[in-house]
Amino acid sequence: MTEKKNERVIFLAGERIYLTPVEPGYAPLYRQWLNAPETRENLLLNRPLSLTDEEKWVADSGSRPNDIVLAVKLFADSPEDDQLIGNVGLHSIDQTHRFAEFGLFIGPPKLRGLGYGTEMTRLTLQYGFETLNLHRIWLKVFEFNKAGIATYKKCGFVEEGRARKIHWKGNRWHDEIWMGILAEEYFGR
Repeated sequence: MTEKKNERVIFLAGERIYLTPVEPGYAPLYRQWLNAPETRENLLLNRPLSLTDEEKWVADSGSRPNDIVLAVKLFADSPEDDQLIGNVGLHSIDQTHRFAEFGLFIGPPKLRGLGYGTEMTRLTLQYGFETLNLHRIWLKVFEFNKAGIATYKKCGFVEEGRARKIHWKGNRWHDEIWMGILAEEYFGR
């Protein structure tokens, strides 16, 4: 059976969003979002990304054995109207010690603060703990990313440590906060 052009390819589904494989056509939009200062400020991106850079990253995204990166789309009435809003991933997956680093971004600024990050995080935790059988999922977030910190706490992450004054922004140094959630905490919620 061949895939229809406008068929949804759903890897994980939430109420308002679904996670799907990253496709080559997403590279131009990712590049636009990741070069925008309001997106870049919360990520470890310090240089501009060209379309070639992003096309290579997208092309490689499905072939990294220790990374799972998924595009995030909003459900619409019909698949052709579904909107790409960002991506989410589990990185540096360690099968021996059963841990991974979590990351996400939402591209369109108007879609931030609407609960999509929480839904993305919950779907990824569900996959990491219930399917991959991970023991620990962790992340790094800058102290000025208050919305991100609130989302992660809402999903069960706890602060585990800090790298003090590691990031220069707004004419001052900022801490990087390390947060994590264990399988028993996830299943106990």
